[in-house]
Amino acid sequence: MSEIPTDQELIEQAKSHLAGLRGEFVDHLEPIHPAPRARLLQIYEVWRQANLRRIVDLSDAAILMFEQCRLVPGCTLTRGVFETIGVQYYIHKKMVEHTEKSDPESIYKLLLAALFGRKDDDSWPEKAIQVLTAIGHMDKEFKGFKGEYDH
Repeated sequence: MSEIPTDQELIEQAKSHLAGLRGEFVDHLEPIHPAPRARLLQIYEVWRQANLRRIVDLSDAAILMFEQCRLVPGCTLTRGVFETIGVQYYIHKKMVEHTEKSDPESIYKLLLAALFGRKDDDSWPEKAIQVLTAIGHMDKEFKGFKGEYDH
């Protein structure tokens, strides 16, 4: 029977994972390439880097809150991490689908929705990606993800 890790061991594991994610940070990206396909990849990389930093920042703050036994802000920040990871997975999944169909226009629209989507203005052309839709996609691949999010 395996031993259940302590809270401190789990915090140290999370810090170790975050150190690995920090290793993925890029401080400089090349200028936008004029070729449409290359430009799409660069837009995606900018979005991915922004989300990676968001995940790390939210996680760092959540860990700090848990270490201070401040559960409400720790859980709220963790929920933000779940949502960010869910949307990132959703975008990845959709990009794979659009790439397999060789549909750069759909990739472009998807990235616009991810970067600039809004729900508060019906006249705005890019609609925001629904977080619960993204969480649902994540749960299909990683059973229990939605249950943890709901918890």
